[in-house]
Amino acid sequence: MIQTGKRLLLSSRWLQIGAVIGIWRLCVLIVHVLDLPLPAGVLGMLLVLVLLLSGLLDSKWLNRGMNCLLDHMVLFFVPAMMGVLNHRELFSATGLKIFAVIVINVLVVMTATFAVVEFLFFWRNRNER
Repeated sequence: MIQTGKRLLLSSRWLQIGAVIGIWRLCVLIVHVLDLPLPAGVLGMLLVLVLLLSGLLDSKWLNRGMNCLLDHMVLFFVPAMMGVLNHRELFSATGLKIFAVIVINVLVVMTATFAVVEFLFFWRNRNER
């Protein structure tokens, strides 16, 4: 019975997509019941990672379904792009200012992360001697 289920899961991309949606819905329920300050999608990714690392879930069981979703990922971003197109001010000086702030913030965060990591490596190497 279990072998038949595994074989069916391996062959059906729709069943694989359904399994991922089921995991996500389970995580929505867990987040709601436990009142976790964490999005269900993030909890779902962590759950799938734990299942993959523990060997309870084989990556082949989700491979075809996830490739299908990745092939159509551009469709998931169309609504977001349409929202941007509704705000023409984002393509003017206001948009350039917002873009500059985002770029500067990314650079500041990357530089700060680099500095902290370098400091911690230096500190660890100094204390190991």
